[in-house]
Amino acid sequence: MKAQSNFLDSILPKFGNTRKAAPVYCANQKMFISDNYISAAGNTYYKGVRFSDRTIVVEHIGLFHNWTYIDEIKLYAFDGTQPTLISSVKFDKCFYSKDLIRDEAEKMMFNYISSQSQMKGANNNQEYMRRMATDMIGETYNNQIEKIAELKAGISKLLDAK
Repeated sequence: MKAQSNFLDSILPKFGNTRKAAPVYCANQKMFISDNYISAAGNTYYKGVRFSDRTIVVEHIGLFHNWTYIDEIKLYAFDGTQPTLISSVKFDKCFYSKDLIRDEAEKMMFNYISSQSQMKGANNNQEYMRRMATDMIGETYNNQIEKIAELKAGISKLLDAK
């Protein structure tokens, strides 16, 4: 019974306690919210996670009074089965802006694609790599919950057709 109680407390904490290890999808922000906590100073911090089949963007966000700040952005790529950090950028007292975060993530992805292209002697067309970076980061902003539901519905139709 204790294990069930711990599990329930982790996904549905009692009032006044923070959720741990169970991300919640926020449709407004089109990302999963996780690892939220309140500091001793009373500020709230959390991670926002967006992902696609190739990329993960993690935003470290802080709330102070009525202001929302971006503390850090981390960009991950999948290395077979595990995410691998490919870039990060830290901010100092920077107001949260979706456009800033998306632009920075696109720059980070472009720099990664460009450096990998140079190392492998592949196509160095800057405009093509910039478009690839924009498309890859754009994929992380798509509603993943809706995609999963569409995929599940499609699989169900295929199975019912047999």
